[in-house]
Amino acid sequence: MFLAVATIRGVTVSITEARRLPDGAEVAGFVVLGYVNSAEAASPVFGQRMEEQLSRRGIEDPQQGEWYPARPVQTAFAETADGVGEQLLVNAGKEIASLYDWPADVDTLDAALSAMDDAHSDAHRRIGSHDIGGYEVVSREDRSARVVSDGFPYPTEVARGAIEGTVERFKTTAGMVTVEDVSADSDYEIVFDASW
Repeated sequence: MFLAVATIRGVTVSITEARRLPDGAEVAGFVVLGYVNSAEAASPVFGQRMEEQLSRRGIEDPQQGEWYPARPVQTAFAETADGVGEQLLVNAGKEIASLYDWPADVDTLDAALSAMDDAHSDAHRRIGSHDIGGYEVVSREDRSARVVSDGFPYPTEVARGAIEGTVERFKTTAGMVTVEDVSADSDYEIVFDASW
């Protein structure tokens, strides 16, 4: 059974029951704001469209410190992947990383990459024993890292943007950040190579 189906880069993807967030799960306001802010930055029309999309699902005027039902947000992300496009979701992930209140001891890129899994967990509550996925740095070089996200409950582009936004925020070198999805054909595990 599918929660949503989207076509991304010509490939049909779905949020399956395994990745569907459980009834009663909640997502932090900074995630919802990241979604809305990225749409508004792209265009006022997109911003209004995203606000209406969330409003139809009972989420109005999202605030940073509040909590919202996770399933409507998850569905909105999937519909955006299908309707508006990838870049908006990448930007949403970047904005989510920007809005997250990183702990004071996370002050280096290595610490931030290692803390991404905690940040993802902090963005969700009332999940019971449900696996909401997460992030793991599996290799790290001087100006690159390989990050695996397994069971991520949102479209791949959101994870890619969150990694990109985290690197941009904490890197100490000049240059552009690139994050590429180098996954094998897996509906569960996503592998990203980040460089800066």
